[in-house]
Amino acid sequence: MELADKLIGFVITIEISLVQPLNFLSIDSREAANDPEFIKYIRDADALFIARGAQNTYEDYWEGTAVEDTIDFLINQRKVPVAGTSTGMAILVDYYYLPSHQGLQSSEILNDPFHHKTKDIYRSDFIKVPFLKNFIIDTHLARINRNYPESRYGRILGLMARLVHDTNRFSVFAIGLEEGTFVAIGEKGIAKVFGNGEAKGQDAYFLQINGVQPEQI
Repeated sequence: MELADKLIGFVITIEISLVQPLNFLSIDSREAANDPEFIKYIRDADALFIARGAQNTYEDYWEGTAVEDTIDFLINQRKVPVAGTSTGMAILVDYYYLPSHQGLQSSEILNDPFHHKTKDIYRSDFIKVPFLKNFIIDTHLARINRNYPESRYGRILGLMARLVHDTNRFSVFAIGLEEGTFVAIGEKGIAKVFGNGEAKGQDAYFLQINGVQPEQI
């Protein structure tokens, strides 16, 4: 079967930039994630962009497969640019929140850090980016719509607090992004924000724990 035939009907997309025009691969099964033809395309990429997808399917389809190994190879050995948007970005850090159903509202986790929806906080044995160790990312911070009546500014704080509790350490960090923002991290670990401050909804937030126990009441 030709590679083009394998792409029809797939829903999760890895966008791979080669020296030639942009190539698109969509991988929505563990069988596809171990397909040697797909793996060669990824391995030879000069840059890789992971698009958004259904919240928990990246882990289900890619973890423990050749796709995971090849993305790690691009990041840690070939050191080519690897990026993502929304869920495609969230899986690049050490911790990630990938709800299988409706995601947490800010008020839910702030009122109850052990809310049943927090079961979808994961520690990554997945894609390994050295500069993002002990990080969690949340995106679409300012988005409010029918499905999400609250912004996510409080949610990212709640996720950090829960991780401090679960790991029993203060070395937890977070990056929160509004939708008009792109953060690039260079080879020395220095982050640069694009879109910051030019218009509403174009800010990035970098958070860390202050190193002291919370107040006790």
